[in-house]
Amino acid sequence: MKKGRVTDCYAYAKRKLKPSDRVHHGIGSDEVYGMVDTVASANRDCCVPQALLESEDDRDHPIIKQAIEIEMPITWDAVEFPRTRLLELWGQQEALLASAMPVADSQA
Repeated sequence: MKKGRVTDCYAYAKRKLKPSDRVHHGIGSDEVYGMVDTVASANRDCCVPQALLESEDDRDHPIIKQAIEIEMPITWDAVEFPRTRLLELWGQQEALLASAMPVADSQA
């Protein structure tokens, strides 16, 4: 049995996004919507989990760095993230999960 996150909800462009656009909310915004995918597939494609686009206050919004066409996934290289506690904790979680994962999937 696999340990750790198996699926997550990843962000996709609800409309065409251009450089300097701000994502005001990761959930319930005019900029993005979410679709569930496997972690393995999303990691391979460098997709951003939708919840990480949430702002902690009205000043710190993720900023789009490159054009993203409608219905395309939001990728790590396309977004400038503010330093937030949410992103810090997510990074810690990823490190913990990576250290707890078996080396090969063939181990059950």
